[in-house]
Amino acid sequence: MNSNKLIAIVSFSFSLMSATVWAHHNPGHDVNASGGVGALAEALELEVSSRITEDNALQAAIDSEAAARTAADQALANDTAAAQADASDAQNRVSALEWKMTLSDVGACNAGEVAKSNGAGGWTCAPNGSGGTQTDTMAALGCTNDGDIAVFFGGQWVCESDLPAPPRFVDNGDGTVTDNQTGLMWEKKLSDTDAACLDPDQSRRDAHCVQNQYSWTAPVPFSTAPNGTLYTDFLANLNLGVTFDPAASCFANHCDWRAPNIQELQTILLASCPGFPTPCIDETIFGPTQALGYWSSSTFAGTHDLAWRIVFSSGIALSDSKSGVNHARAVRNGQ
Repeated sequence: MNSNKLIAIVSFSFSLMSATVWAHHNPGHDVNASGGVGALAEALELEVSSRITEDNALQAAIDSEAAARTAADQALANDTAAAQADASDAQNRVSALEWKMTLSDVGACNAGEVAKSNGAGGWTCAPNGSGGTQTDTMAALGCTNDGDIAVFFGGQWVCESDLPAPPRFVDNGDGTVTDNQTGLMWEKKLSDTDAACLDPDQSRRDAHCVQNQYSWTAPVPFSTAPNGTLYTDFLANLNLGVTFDPAASCFANHCDWRAPNIQELQTILLASCPGFPTPCIDETIFGPTQALGYWSSSTFAGTHDLAWRIVFSSGIALSDSKSGVNHARAVRNGQ
């Protein structure tokens, strides 16, 4: 029994005893007229019951708060353990280009020593077999120039200077190509024999069909603004400007496709251009390409109703009327 309950019961018993003694010494007094001993006892009993109820509620609240604090402490302990596990995993990971060392990091290691991770993102020279993340000796790797880096590649440690150069153009497998030199991402085209490109009506063909053509500017009313089908049809479809499917997504999950400027368009020409082969582009990377003109977003400086294009039969840049039609290939910044 807790102290509050005990105090309430003792108080009730003392009050009841006092009322009884008072009634015994005042036999002529009508106790019922003043409420009587019975009424007093009933009131005191209600008071005791109320105090016990309040005490029980208070105790329940204390127990609930203690349980909540215990749960919070356990959750914190779990999070701490998970963070420690992640840190341990990150420390133990050894993959291409993740662990690096330079001669300036480790100094000149002695014969028979190896460069090892010091566990703090740096490297140190240590005797072979002394534990840690082990590479080969600096001399054995041949990394003798200051600034050269040893990397874990193909299951072994090699000098970064000996790694094969990454390809310039990478097919991303989603209808796009990334240029590692410029950082641009390009649209690939579909062949005119593709099932999505067989309809003679361009409005019913896929936006990526190689034979599609677009105007830079709307012919009526006369304008030099970028309001032709290159922008209102082709790019609008790629960026979901025109869609009736709420579940659709932008081309390759990017909604910032645009027409390339003339300098960007020239970067995907073959080095042999102007000349052969034709079209002047690597179709194994970029897909089929018409040996005709492709729009750029660049306006001809001398006459604003003309825009630059690349003619892929020769790789030469020529101007054309913005109200005319040419082919198009979309691009976006690759970040």
